[in-house]
Amino acid sequence: MKSILLFANDDPGFDIRLKAALALARAGGGHITCLQARPFNTFVVADPFGGVYAPAALMATIEAADSAHQDRIETQLGVEGISWSWQREDGEPGPALVTHSSLADAIVISVPGTDPGAMAVASDVALHARSAVVAVPSAGSAFDPAGKAMIAWNGSAESAHALRLALPLLRMASAVEIVTIGAAGGRFLAAEASVYLARQGIAAGLVERRAAGRRPAEALADAAAQTGAGAIVMGAYGHTRMREAVLGGTTRDMLRSAAVPLVLAH
Repeated sequence: MKSILLFANDDPGFDIRLKAALALARAGGGHITCLQARPFNTFVVADPFGGVYAPAALMATIEAADSAHQDRIETQLGVEGISWSWQREDGEPGPALVTHSSLADAIVISVPGTDPGAMAVASDVALHARSAVVAVPSAGSAFDPAGKAMIAWNGSAESAHALRLALPLLRMASAVEIVTIGAAGGRFLAAEASVYLARQGIAAGLVERRAAGRRPAEALADAAAQTGAGAIVMGAYGHTRMREAVLGGTTRDMLRSAAVPLVLAH
């Protein structure tokens, strides 16, 4: 992947995201675009009479913190031996990432866990961007493009789209397995996905797992642990209402609890 968009806000997951973006850039000779997006509400203070305003002192403090973060990361990137650039934007991070992702091969964000703000970012990006979304957990497995990849397959258009967008990663993977949970066939059978990958020069094994009363996300997580997968490629499911992203149950569950990196596409 040659064009990598990194969510570069200074939050607890940033250092892990940066490592994932660096791994991608080194593996594919790519360029990292660091996007720092500041929500408007960080500048706003409400008074007891219902008014809102942006105090100059607060804006100066936020600007100083953002500049210090940028300086620190630019110093680090300067010795990493990769191509990079930095962009800042005022506005909500999710829409900002989507806007800047038109020509990105991959967008690197965090697995949000139970953080509502991080889940909003992940929802916006997973459902609106047309790039592969690499979501990395703040704890657990680090992202290794050369590791074993697992494709969560249910025959849907979303899973097929995720597979296609992930092809550059799948070509780098040490092994690839297509995993279905229960009777997942639909229009595109898992065997057809394997044939498609073979035409791309990628050998993929087929594995079927039973849900056994578990939620699909639990079965997928168990399959990843048993197969030693370092990343899970899967479709992102949901719909939008008046610009608010609503994720499907399995996508939401995986974004809350995944212990390995996810490669998502809607």
